[in-house]
Amino acid sequence: MMRNTTFNLPNDLVQHAKAYAAQHGTTVTALVRDHLERVTGYCAARPQQDDPLMAFSEGRMTKEAAVAALGLRDYSDLLLALGERRLLTPSLPRHEVEAMADTMVRLLGRRAAGGAASKPRCVLVIPDAGPINSLWTAGRLDLLLALGIPIVMVDAVYDELTGDPANYAKDREVKAFLDALAGTRLTVEETFVGQQARIARQQGTFRANKGIGDAAVAEFMGDGIGDYVDNGSPVLLLFEDADFRSVRFVRKSDNLHMLSTVAMLRGMERMGLIESADTVIAAMTNPTDPTKRPRMLRDLPDGFEDEAVGGSTWQPGRS
Repeated sequence: MMRNTTFNLPNDLVQHAKAYAAQHGTTVTALVRDHLERVTGYCAARPQQDDPLMAFSEGRMTKEAAVAALGLRDYSDLLLALGERRLLTPSLPRHEVEAMADTMVRLLGRRAAGGAASKPRCVLVIPDAGPINSLWTAGRLDLLLALGIPIVMVDAVYDELTGDPANYAKDREVKAFLDALAGTRLTVEETFVGQQARIARQQGTFRANKGIGDAAVAEFMGDGIGDYVDNGSPVLLLFEDADFRSVRFVRKSDNLHMLSTVAMLRGMERMGLIESADTVIAAMTNPTDPTKRPRMLRDLPDGFEDEAVGGSTWQPGRS
């Protein structure tokens, strides 16, 4: 059942919301509903005959609920089931991706291609292997350098990306790229979970388990992220994996901003750092190298940039 609800909001906020909704092909009601569903975890009840695969593909059911409803083993089986039905994984609504890109441009500042880099005060935190895998598939790892800002990576993510350089080209090339940045542009943050996994590898007792990476990320987001947000500087959190939505923040700071891979590329195009985001996305989803597997960029978390009142800004040339 739908009901009408009245909110007391400043008139200029309402006008800005209407303008934003019009520009992004949505409504103020949809924006409010999406936000409330995201922060409360609410999921509308569906009829018993609702198809779990279709519901997951359309973003109406979480992957955990779909796996349980279908009696599948894990997320991998769910992806296989989607493929057999020719269904896509859920995607972020366009207006949410655009909002992330807008935030990135606002924080980094617009600049013409080839222009002088601004003093880097923003930090790019990578708690998810997905964006690196996608950039490698497109042959554009160099785009991380084009942003001109320090990069922070969780140790479990680094280990996942570089685990077997002797046998896999991706691991070898990503390791060479990241190791060249170590100490200057890249900081790999250690976690207790990641440390224990490395000890297990050395002892030959390690068993690959995606839960290890999730636990390391959760540990970092609950504790380590404070080292970067507590000084008030903007922090961009680059993600791609749908599982990232399961991470719960102990404290969501005003200056911590979510950024999907696609939103980053859209923002870089607006800043003049790349000519076309669509060209890079096409190289990720349809690589010309037959040894590279296409990326599924529709597999993105629910939710959009959740800026608290005030937030953070950074304009080039300002201290």
